[in-house]
Amino acid sequence: MAIATGVSESKVLENVVIPPRPEVLLQVSEELKQNEPDIRKIGDAIAKDVSISAGVLQVVNSAAYKREKTIESIHQAVMLLGMNRVYAVVRAVALRNMVADSYHLEAFWDTASNVANACVMVAEGLGMGDELDNAYLMGLFHMAGVPVMMHNFADYGRVKATADCSGWDAVVEEEMASYGTSHIAIGARLAEKWHLPEAVAEAIYLQYSPEQSLIDADASEGLVKMIVVLKIARQAIMVASEALVTENDWHHFAEHVAERLGWSESELEQFVETLANNLREE
Repeated sequence: MAIATGVSESKVLENVVIPPRPEVLLQVSEELKQNEPDIRKIGDAIAKDVSISAGVLQVVNSAAYKREKTIESIHQAVMLLGMNRVYAVVRAVALRNMVADSYHLEAFWDTASNVANACVMVAEGLGMGDELDNAYLMGLFHMAGVPVMMHNFADYGRVKATADCSGWDAVVEEEMASYGTSHIAIGARLAEKWHLPEAVAEAIYLQYSPEQSLIDADASEGLVKMIVVLKIARQAIMVASEALVTENDWHHFAEHVAERLGWSESELEQFVETLANNLREE
């Protein structure tokens, strides 16, 4: 997917520092390309990077995963989560490690993990068994542009403060006016450079645009699935938590999400409520 930015934004993006893929991602990626990937080699590659392996264990032992027993080794994490799922976690931890740690984004990363798990629940509930790994990546990386923006623009904290109160969809215009680009454009660019699935990169960029992602008859099936999964997951989390500020555009998406699923809006709302109840119980 080519990000459809204008000339001026494209010039800005050329000067934005996008963290390069770390060596451990390249090693794991190469192993996953094999006809029969070796799960031990993947664990060994991750374990060699002390900071990333420590971050992966922190994530898999967090409240988002609700493990009864503490996972003590990377090889345990790989066995329990599976190669593709743990690779997604490695990607997220690598990004977290590569931007400055002084932005107080702990809650941001916790939310990303929660959204990722909710996206998997949505995909399972919709019978998208072959999309579970992509759904997880979608949730984990849909806001990946935010820490990169903070890393590149010293005063970006004021935008984050506005978004925390009003929702991230409400600050895109402010980002464009202040920086010439936005967290969705940078998030999509990072997804491309880190070789995330095309549908995930495209959905990151179009996550606030129902007219391009759901209404457009030419929108790809992969894009539609990722937008549907993400929007339902975030809405369910907001309903379940009654505290998390999420996009304020559910009313723009709900009708089109229901239409894509072949449901009535009341059926969609019931699905969201059921998912929210399941999230409350976990």
